[in-house]
Amino acid sequence: MSGTYDFTFEFAGFMGPGGAFPPPLPDGETDTAPYLFNALRQQLGLTIEERKRPLDVLVVDHADKLPTDN
Repeated sequence: MSGTYDFTFEFAGFMGPGGAFPPPLPDGETDTAPYLFNALRQQLGLTIEERKRPLDVLVVDHADKLPTDN
């Protein structure tokens, strides 16, 4: 897919802004928005597929900070 796309879709999340739990809904109200993966499929026609791919990884086993003169 190439090009620029501008869209809005709604989904129910487990976390609010900054990773905090969102405040509870008022009594009697329920969140009817679909979860992320369902919202992508229902509203945008997109699916996320799991695939195994090679991945380059850099592992830093140890690092020492050498003192320097000010």
